[in-house]
Amino acid sequence: MMFSCKNICALLGILLGLSGHAYANDLGIVAVVNDEAISNVDLNQRSKLLQLGAGPNPSQEILNTIRRSALDALINEALIRQELQRLNLKVDEKNIENSLRGLEERNNIPSGKIADALASQGVNIASLKAQIAGELGMVAIARRLFARDISVSQTDIAGELSARIRARESDLVALRELVLDADDSRKRQQAIGLARNIIGALKAQNAPFAAAASRFSTSLSARNGGNLGLVDLSTYPTELAGPIAEATPGQIVGPLYFDNKVYLYQVSQRGRDPLLEALGKVGITYARLTSKTASDITDYVANNTPDAICSGKVTGDQNLSLDIEETSLSALPPRQQSIIAATPEGSVTRLLSENNLHAVYVLCARRDSEEADEAITRFGQSIADNRIRTKAERHRLDLKRTARIDLRG
Repeated sequence: MMFSCKNICALLGILLGLSGHAYANDLGIVAVVNDEAISNVDLNQRSKLLQLGAGPNPSQEILNTIRRSALDALINEALIRQELQRLNLKVDEKNIENSLRGLEERNNIPSGKIADALASQGVNIASLKAQIAGELGMVAIARRLFARDISVSQTDIAGELSARIRARESDLVALRELVLDADDSRKRQQAIGLARNIIGALKAQNAPFAAAASRFSTSLSARNGGNLGLVDLSTYPTELAGPIAEATPGQIVGPLYFDNKVYLYQVSQRGRDPLLEALGKVGITYARLTSKTASDITDYVANNTPDAICSGKVTGDQNLSLDIEETSLSALPPRQQSIIAATPEGSVTRLLSENNLHAVYVLCARRDSEEADEAITRFGQSIADNRIRTKAERHRLDLKRTARIDLRG
């Protein structure tokens, strides 16, 4: 007996416990992104994943907002997969697994049990893995395309560190963020509604902010539970800095709207800077070379090794001055402190201008610097991470702007 495709599909629907209507809806295409289809199955799974952080009994309006956010995320991930393929890049499965372990830790889930926890809520682990792969993929793309722009030099670290040293303690805040896209007035209202619902769910469930940031935030900081580390509020726009400055540790700030984004922040601590505390323990010995003529110094440094300069056994031009000092790093003025802090032992700083003179510093020795060295390494990495986030977000928007996106839902 011959079966038509229609009969076979109907039979499969019965075997799967689905009505013909439900079967069609579940397997239907809700969007096509540059010829890559997004199915209703994908959308339903991602919506369920996002609903886990929306609190009990969310309103239909919130459910609709979550579904739209889920679709936006799936579109972004399709664009990222296509860009990865174009650049011949792949996301390492080990990195996805490491991210899953971090999510388990932030959500108090036993190691290796996140798939079971999601399955109990009707969510397939594949949906979460796809989300993580998208985040990691965007970072890989940014590193490939913008390697020169995101590299961090000693000069970059010194400049950022100088601002950090000069910052008022009241401006230093340890922050986590949760960012929602709000490209137009409709999305803005939806994002604000979702943000308020997230706040309510966090309070009702006494859940960690980091878990919500990992699940909902469209920023790459979601990979780290929204953790931004210690930030200087004086560098933030007043629309964001003002409300954050008034918050107490543990308080959630927002929703705040700025530049087509809706933000939630959680203040972890304020007024204490572990980096500067570590630098305050460092002792140094340095040699300072000064001259009215820059070429005198550059020639002198070229003809004498750092060890020779630090020992005072040098030869050459007598039109410059050499001073060797032993002191604590924190005793130096902020500019010199930041430059020397970013300079490895046995190295020479860039040429500086000081009191109508040209100068360089040779770092002869560092003492009690292990903690500070690790802190500066993390500080440099945070600068790179911020640059990656900025470049990745701009590139993601460019990909979306030029893509062919056919919405069918």
